[in-house]
Order: sequence, then C-alpha cells, then structure tokens
Amino acid sequence: MLITPGQPICAASYTGSSIESGDEGVVGRGNRVNGLITPLRPMNLEGANGKNPVYHVGKLYNVAARRIAQRLHERFGGYAEVHLVSATGQLLARPWQTVVRLSRPDVDHDEVRAITRDVLTRFPELTREIMSGELLLA
Repeated sequence: MLITPGQPICAASYTGSSIESGDEGVVGRGNRVNGLITPLRPMNLEGANGKNPVYHVGKLYNVAARRIAQRLHERFGGYAEVHLVSATGQLLARPWQTVVRLSRPDVDHDEVRAITRDVLTRFPELTREIMSGELLLA
C-alpha cells in the first residue's frame, strides 16, 4: 500500500463499529486467565479479558484449559498442561486438537478423557459464570 502525504493512514469504518472488520477488542499481553506471563513455558497468546464470553474461542478455551488442568492436578497430582486448538466451523465442545501433558505417567487415560470431556460440555455454564462475575479472570 502506498501512502501519499495528506492521505489518512487508517480508514474509519462506515458505522464506527468493530463488527465490520471482525475486531473483537484489544487486550494487553498481561491479561492472562491465571494472571501470569510465563517465559520459557507454553502459554496461549490470546488474552481472555474483554472478549465475548458467549462465542469467543480464545476466552472460552483459555478458561476451559485452565479448568481441565486444575481438575487433573487435583485428581492425579503433579504438573498438568492443557492445550485446546479450535478449527473454523467446529463446535466449541469438540476442539480440533486437545493436548494434555501430565508429569505423572501412572494416570488412567480414560479418566483424563472423561474429565476433559466433562469440562468441554459445560460451555453454557462457563459463560454464565463469567457473565455473572462468579468466575473472575486475572
């Protein structure tokens, strides 16, 4: 794009709404679900605050992954890391990829799947908790 003197650098939308361009809102990189920026550790770069809790996959998957990891830690102990990857057109309760890493090798894989599935089927409940303020995000 060539910008000439006197030409505006950014164009305004017709209605002034972000709906036209697909912008869901801007959040800072410190707005993590757990409140931490963790160098040299896997983390999602999608900030959860300010996002729509009804359909924004970045917000919901951040919260759901954290909840799954907490439940796995409570059940089996040790370190639990969960990654949920979406795909366009896929139901939220059915991520394209679900990656679970645990520090304990002696876990029941069926129970891990059941815990993961249980959390993923509760998106309406999760949304209600976020919107009511029951579930506070860092």
